[in-house]
Amino acid sequence: MFKIGRVAHTLPHLLADTVEIALAFGEYDQISTTDLLGIIRQSPKPAQELLNLVDEDIDDDDAPDDLDGAQQTEREQGYIEECWRQLAFRAGAFANSYPYVLDGEILRIREDLDYDKQLYILLLACSRTRSFMGKGVTQRLADIFELISAECMRQMMSPSGKVFMFGPNSDDRAKLFGKNLTDALPKLVGEMGMRLKAGWQKNYGTSGDGKIDIVGVYPFDRFAAGIQVVIGQCASMEEEGNWERKRKEAMLQFQAAAFDYLVEPQGVLFIPVCFRQPDGDWVRPNSVAAVITMDRLRIMTVLADKGGEVFDVTKLLESAGIAIAA
Repeated sequence: MFKIGRVAHTLPHLLADTVEIALAFGEYDQISTTDLLGIIRQSPKPAQELLNLVDEDIDDDDAPDDLDGAQQTEREQGYIEECWRQLAFRAGAFANSYPYVLDGEILRIREDLDYDKQLYILLLACSRTRSFMGKGVTQRLADIFELISAECMRQMMSPSGKVFMFGPNSDDRAKLFGKNLTDALPKLVGEMGMRLKAGWQKNYGTSGDGKIDIVGVYPFDRFAAGIQVVIGQCASMEEEGNWERKRKEAMLQFQAAAFDYLVEPQGVLFIPVCFRQPDGDWVRPNSVAAVITMDRLRIMTVLADKGGEVFDVTKLLESAGIAIAA
């Protein structure tokens, strides 16, 4: 079951996602700027809006509550204009991979959804998992995004490099490392050319992934430490406030109490969001600092370099329990 849900109408990159996902999975044939105004006004409000009686914005619409109707409409139109600028950027940046047609004040989904366009829609779904109501869909989409991120990292590494998926649901974890974290982590750290400090076990339980999703390694040789290591964290979430923790986990300082290393690995944050302003720069550079951030645009660019169809997107959508609207 698909439901648009709350609309982050003051954030153009997320409002653009709302328009796109409503076309891909909802009941819209097209969405105009007028339609979007209606979607914004029908958006449910967060529960915490209800009770702060000294708040000048009790309804949490990011506008003072004493605005009259005309002023409120003018403000909402400004949000929509910024959203349309965002859509125009995407149409140019993603080019033939963009599954939508922007025609003035109307956005339509294309009829010819080839591999690249379906991959875009799958990443869009991964960025807004809360719009899908089915049991387990959120976790399945998170697992799918981790799979996509791992393939992206393979493309970023040397052909002789290795990429390991360390998530508890991954095949690598079961086949190479084992489910028990206290057994699996020493094996992974060995692949990374590092050691675990004495007493490291007190920082970890026996389950989970130890806050490590993906690791890329290029060992150079088997004799000396200080090899190329990339730690990737995957955040299948839309708002950067929610994936801030993942960004920090991608930096090895997070593991400094347990890991003994000669060279600090490179951290990579994978996000399915298109975290861009209409000029192509980051929405908020501080939110992507200190790590290489691979957003929707970068992921698709890297995967396109491989050529051909890397995934069976139709099968992945089916495994997630969602379907693109006919």
